[in-house]
Amino acid sequence: MYDVEDPDLNPIALADQFVDPDPTKAQPPEELLRRARMIIATELGKDPLLRRAIRDAFKTDSLISVTPTERGVAKIDEHNQYYVSVDDEAG
Repeated sequence: MYDVEDPDLNPIALADQFVDPDPTKAQPPEELLRRARMIIATELGKDPLLRRAIRDAFKTDSLISVTPTERGVAKIDEHNQYYVSVDDEAG
């Protein structure tokens, strides 16, 4: 196991060190951080073990909350399979 030391600088200041010195190619540090997050997410998304662990976590720990539309309120009554009473939600 590796212990990771957090840098003393905040992420924006740290990313600012990697801005291209050529003003025609320079990107704001926020954009560099956004791109770095995308690269990491893409690479992590390729790992099958990580993907399975995340899927399992979503299956066991996720909570879905919805607000019905006016049409849904009118169509979904207590005889519909999707009806949830206020008492059911509290429990």
